[in-house]
Amino acid sequence: MWQGVRQPADIAADAFDAADAIGKLICDNPGEITLVAIGPLTNVALAMQRYPAMADSVAEIVIMGGVFTLDDYIKDTNFGLDPEAAHQVLHSGAAVTLVPMDVTTQTLLTQQDLTRLTAVDHPLTEFVRDTLRPWIDYSMATRQLAGCWIHDALVVAWLLNQRVASGIDYRVDIELRPGATRGKSWRYRQPLRLTVGVPEQCGASVHVLHRVDNTLLLSIIEQAFKRLKS
Repeated sequence: MWQGVRQPADIAADAFDAADAIGKLICDNPGEITLVAIGPLTNVALAMQRYPAMADSVAEIVIMGGVFTLDDYIKDTNFGLDPEAAHQVLHSGAAVTLVPMDVTTQTLLTQQDLTRLTAVDHPLTEFVRDTLRPWIDYSMATRQLAGCWIHDALVVAWLLNQRVASGIDYRVDIELRPGATRGKSWRYRQPLRLTVGVPEQCGASVHVLHRVDNTLLLSIIEQAFKRLKS
């Protein structure tokens, strides 16, 4: 299935690491930069430790992470790999929008969609087509879907056009205790109906996306590709 698929290019490491690059850029441009985090939050948390002004300086942090109400998921990969980092970023005081698996799994890209979206003749569309075709096949074979989810694309598309997904404000937190639920995210809306054993104020205030317009999402991607110059 993956035979012959092009591999990512090797990029030489820089002495100025990712955490420093993130923290310095944001603090040097207060209020001007939205940080998009689509992996574990280790570097973001480290940047905040090194640059204490970062939480106040960043315009917004949009995070792909968390899972709340999906059957067969206790946690997602990004929060599960570094729960402490996720906890730190959510509680940093920065403006945070969360794009959990509950919403990214409402997206769908089929082989037919991919053919249509990448019809423009350009090296980028060629690369996207060549690398996504086997992933769609894999997803169809292993997840019994009609195509594949496009988690990361939704995060960026929402920043370009917020009509692509709607959201609700919640209190959100991460389980840090050892065990199977370590890294699990949980949420609630105030006021809680049952408060036994719950601190008066727990969880961080986070905007959580919860519903997707997949047709609009695919249209945003298609229009972006059409603007490419040969």
